[in-house]
Amino acid sequence: MIIQDQDGKQIIGLVKNGNLSIFMSMIKFIDIIRESTNPNIYLIYCRVVVNADKRPMGDILSDVRAIPGVTIVDIVNADSKTHGIRHVADISLKIDPNPFEPFDGKSYGTILDAIKKIPSVYTAKYTSTPVVVS
Repeated sequence: MIIQDQDGKQIIGLVKNGNLSIFMSMIKFIDIIRESTNPNIYLIYCRVVVNADKRPMGDILSDVRAIPGVTIVDIVNADSKTHGIRHVADISLKIDPNPFEPFDGKSYGTILDAIKKIPSVYTAKYTSTPVVVS
């Protein structure tokens, strides 16, 4: 059996006797290698405007944490009602680049778009540039 990556390039040669367990071990090994290609964790700050009267801020932050690549979300600064029912919160995000192939500027846009789609989030924007923290 010949295994190819998503671009059609051969990454594993012939697996003798069609042994599936060897095949699966090789796939796991390749996943480990891919995960080790970018060991950095990035920190970026984001301002979100939410309707915390409709949904608790804790639930909204849990949804942010569920976004692939986002590992830690902390509230840096939160204002109580600023304009009617709107609440503004500055949050810090730690981002693991491994779910993204490749990890680039579009990856940050993907995360921001996912935050904006969370129920009760009016808008979100980055307030800093990414910094490598590890």
